[in-house]
Amino acid sequence: MKMYKIAPIMIFVSLLAMYPLVGDPYFTHLIILSLIWSVVASAWNLIMGYAGIHSFAQIAFFSIGAYTSGMLEIHVKVDPWIGLLLGGLFTAISGLIIAFPCLRLRGLYIVLVTVAFHQVIPVFIKLGGEWTGADVGLMGMPHYHLGGVSFGGSRVSYYYLTLLLFLFMQLAIYVIIRSKIGLAFVALRDAEGFAESLGVNRTKYNFIVFGISAFVTGTMGAIYAHYLKVATPRLLELETFSETLMMVVLGGLGKFPGTVISAFVVTFVNEFLRTAGLIRPIIFGSIIILVIIIFPEGLSRVIESGIDRFERFSNSSERSPMGSRRT
Repeated sequence: MKMYKIAPIMIFVSLLAMYPLVGDPYFTHLIILSLIWSVVASAWNLIMGYAGIHSFAQIAFFSIGAYTSGMLEIHVKVDPWIGLLLGGLFTAISGLIIAFPCLRLRGLYIVLVTVAFHQVIPVFIKLGGEWTGADVGLMGMPHYHLGGVSFGGSRVSYYYLTLLLFLFMQLAIYVIIRSKIGLAFVALRDAEGFAESLGVNRTKYNFIVFGISAFVTGTMGAIYAHYLKVATPRLLELETFSETLMMVVLGGLGKFPGTVISAFVVTFVNEFLRTAGLIRPIIFGSIIILVIIIFPEGLSRVIESGIDRFERFSNSSERSPMGSRRT
């Protein structure tokens, strides 16, 4: 990859790494939330954009990861790092379970199954009593510790923990997209019958994409719950669901890394509009609709167009007016 193509990513990561040194704590908080939700949106984009499976269970996976890690650490006294891993693994198992009935379904029917799964989770939370905190939720989750550093002791330490996890998860998703597994996802999405005739096993790759997407999302759910020190049924409300879906659509379905930018845009714009009170959803929704109308293929396409134009400009500047290269 040419340097000018990765330069924006390098600059973006460098700015994120240096921000807490000069940044305001309030904006640091917003960036932490943006980093978390960008990974969740990228995992959702993996299953819906690349694999073409219309799964609406992502926020349910997010809540499962948050509650699983919290319950293990509060009630079973599991180490927070182990709780983080187990939260992701249990969510991955949940993803494989929900993938099973989706194997024989297509389109709208998968939407209905995954939406039903989303609706069932709050019921289990309320029936969980003291284990889940019922309507109140889980509170008082222990801090992550590494050596002598407590990641709950300051917002800056948590910022760097979230940043490292963000980089690792986004890199893992990118590697998957560029691998044979990612090519299989796209092949089944665009030409399922032809892909299966070439030996691409739909069942196998459906389980893989559900498992990966659920694991990533559940892990970020655990990080989110520990950062805010609480996991409540409010995570499963329509507002959270719709905002995350906006990040995926605005970023560009089947595009990378548009969801990273869209997560920051949606998180910051939504936060700044909180002073608007009851009309906030109207203003926020109108802005998103306007942006989608202007950029129907998402922000990823805008980035790609900018890079392509810069590449054409660079190539043309290397040539003389007569068409020969400069010496």
